[in-house]
Amino acid sequence: MTTRKTLQVMADRAAGVTVPDDGMSITAYGEMLRCDPAALDDIVRYLHRKRVIWMSERHGHVRVFPPGRKPKRGRPATAAVVSDDLGFDPTLAGWLLKLHPLFLRMKLLERKMPDGSWREHTVRRSEIVLALTGEARNLMAAFRSFIERHPTISIADARAALWMDQPDMMRVALATQPELGLGGDPLSVVATTAPVKRMAAGLGDDERMWRYIERAGRAGIAAYEIRTLMGHRITRERVEQIGASLESMGMVHVVRARKSGRGPLGLRFFDASLGDPAVNDGSGRVMA
Repeated sequence: MTTRKTLQVMADRAAGVTVPDDGMSITAYGEMLRCDPAALDDIVRYLHRKRVIWMSERHGHVRVFPPGRKPKRGRPATAAVVSDDLGFDPTLAGWLLKLHPLFLRMKLLERKMPDGSWREHTVRRSEIVLALTGEARNLMAAFRSFIERHPTISIADARAALWMDQPDMMRVALATQPELGLGGDPLSVVATTAPVKRMAAGLGDDERMWRYIERAGRAGIAAYEIRTLMGHRITRERVEQIGASLESMGMVHVVRARKSGRGPLGLRFFDASLGDPAVNDGSGRVMA
């Protein structure tokens, strides 16, 4: 408890201290008064009651202003406490808040991991690891999206913010997403596949079948696959007939082959403009 004599001495000393109009922190004001830090709060509140200074307390932060800043009624908005610049981008802070549900799911999965060796609860452990891998993939997608939307924020700063906020979960994500590691290395380019154009509705059976063969590339396409794509509106005999007609015109190669290493050989059509079919002569397996 600060004595009254000490408070009066500090009041006399405060009369010779000039407080800037934009205010100052309570710590800086205590250094100017050269008072005991343990008694600083009592001293500042006493000086505020004596109208030597005006103390503003907002969100737990105390700031000292000249006595002339005291309002007649209420508290003006201009007297709000201005926190020091922490050097942290507000955009990054908002992004981290949005990611907290994802990190919470990862923490819950980590908590559900059974104790003991990997030979115990194998299925349960595998399910949790698979779920963590999925969450890490979602985190990587969110990271890429954030970098694309905010080109002014460096990759190194974004990674550092993630590791500062959730270091434990970032170590878990790093096991499957190495690009989330600290540093300024650029992100790898994600290969995007062009959307497949929808086939026109007014095509005949022969033209539609040729389009499917052409689209299949060097891997070719089986007769049953063509029937499936055409909704089984065409018979197997009709597929073979159109294939023989296209082969006679030199447009396709018709080979008995299979896509996998096992199973029976089936009729398969290849685009002749791509060269000879890449089919193993011994097993009949498509090598493309």
